[in-house]
Amino acid sequence: MHIIKMEASNQIIVTITVCLCFASLPLNILAKTYILDPQHLPSPYPDLNCSYNDKPNQAAGIMFNIKENKIGPGDTIKILPGTILLDGPLFVCPRLTVLGTMGSDGSKQSKLKRLSSWAGNPDNSYLVWLWDGTWTPRKIAKGANIGLLSSPEGSGPTTPKVTVADLLFEGNDSTDADIRPAINKEPQLSLLFLGGDSITVRNCELKHSLFMGMRLQGGQGIQVFGCRVDNTARDGIFIGGTRDLLVAGNVITRTRDNAIGFDCANVREKWTGPLVHGGKKSLITGNTIDNHSVGCYVFTGKPVKGYNTPSLVDPKWPNTFYASVGIMVTSNSVTATAPESVSVANNTIISSWRHGIMVDAACSHVTISNNKVIDGKQTGNHGICINGEDSYIVVEGNEVVNPGYYGIVVGPNCKFITIRDNKVHGATHEGIMVERCPDDAGTGKEFSGITLQRNKATGNGRAGIRVMGSVGCALTDNVVDSIH
Repeated sequence: MHIIKMEASNQIIVTITVCLCFASLPLNILAKTYILDPQHLPSPYPDLNCSYNDKPNQAAGIMFNIKENKIGPGDTIKILPGTILLDGPLFVCPRLTVLGTMGSDGSKQSKLKRLSSWAGNPDNSYLVWLWDGTWTPRKIAKGANIGLLSSPEGSGPTTPKVTVADLLFEGNDSTDADIRPAINKEPQLSLLFLGGDSITVRNCELKHSLFMGMRLQGGQGIQVFGCRVDNTARDGIFIGGTRDLLVAGNVITRTRDNAIGFDCANVREKWTGPLVHGGKKSLITGNTIDNHSVGCYVFTGKPVKGYNTPSLVDPKWPNTFYASVGIMVTSNSVTATAPESVSVANNTIISSWRHGIMVDAACSHVTISNNKVIDGKQTGNHGICINGEDSYIVVEGNEVVNPGYYGIVVGPNCKFITIRDNKVHGATHEGIMVERCPDDAGTGKEFSGITLQRNKATGNGRAGIRVMGSVGCALTDNVVDSIH
């Protein structure tokens, strides 16, 4: 309550009592919901200079209508049942929620579908509306990183706090044809491309993509869970330059490259947004992958401070892989840096026809623990393969059954490798094989630091353990048929 006194020239005093009452209102009281009805779409954008095959642009018309309705950060776009044929990308803004409609049986009723002849505008670009505090019309090059639903490509977190849920994305006309061998005519077109902090993609289905299913780039706090990805010419789910990551409970099938690709080498050292150090570890868990290439591919250089490479670990929600290589951890050949501090644990890899788990050359500080690698037909190569020139690798508590060649193999010139408490059975060759791990180069010390301890390697085609041309190996308390 405020009392205001006003004095006039005739000395009459007027006292005014003002009562100011404030209600505590929620911050999102002005948030709006925009209904996008596939049966009654906004008019296509009429400007034929920004057209698709000399016809008005439907995607640009939708974006223009979103702009006219003043939809922005904090708002929701609700898509009703039906199919929207897109001749260009739809873009999101920060703090936007995009929701589809679920059927009573749990099916996704709202579909964003790419026109099969999507070829861009006559000048080889797309007309879009990008958010820069307001929706602003722009033309972007056809080759830019975009999706049916898209963020702008940028050097930092561009559209943070975006949620996409309950949507079906489809990229090819044919519903079941295998497009993995297809020549990629749209090399940057994923079905979903988002970049920024705190992105959530849940309960979506993405299929028949001529590139990736979804590509999530940069930022922190990204979550992808409960999604299905099928039939992509490249990766199913690709995560680039991200920390505090959760990829859980997804089903990924028929991807030409990697079912899940994680690239820490793309973390930008000159990030435009704030870096928050510490925090949760990245986690890839509870996923089912039936694939013809690599189940999970960790392609990473030494992370920038505050970022981390993922752990594939959660005893309650293991990943299950049916793949050429179940899990691959590899170095960055471009920058010659190697992955560090990667944990691969509690995964089930079945019938891999190359390797169950592979650590590629020049990696360090990788832990492989409590995994099951099972090859019922003995068609694969190795159960667990440490490929060579790796260091500080721990392989412990794993079970390898019926691999087509070695159960566990350590390639040449590795140092400080610990292999303990593993069970290997049914390998056509050696259960555990260590190949040529000699000098610590440049120090004059003939010591490889290879430790084999408390392993059980029985019922294999050749020796239980074989150490070939290696110096400084310690073997203690192993149970084997024979040692060579």
